[in-house]
Amino acid sequence: EHMHAIEEEAEENRFNDHSHFDTWGHYKHDYIDSLPSHKSIEQELEDLRQQAAHFKALAITEVVGHALAEGALQEAEQRAESCEIAEAVLLGATTDRGE
Repeated sequence: EHMHAIEEEAEENRFNDHSHFDTWGHYKHDYIDSLPSHKSIEQELEDLRQQAAHFKALAITEVVGHALAEGALQEAEQRAESCEIAEAVLLGATTDRGE
């Protein structure tokens, strides 16, 4: 019975995949029909490529910025740790001297 349920689900997914392609076909035609008449498909493609390049550049900038922020955080943590060590050393020195 469990296998039967899996087979039914697979059949439904296969059906859904086809309906997805049908939807994309309709969407594609609607999209092409909605392009301004003065704009060629080649111009639209170039605009889309430029937008994609722009968003890729933004993503790279975001990743690099995150890495830099992560590096700054690690550096700050290391400095804080160094301060704590220095504080412990100073406390130890003052204790040793009886201050």
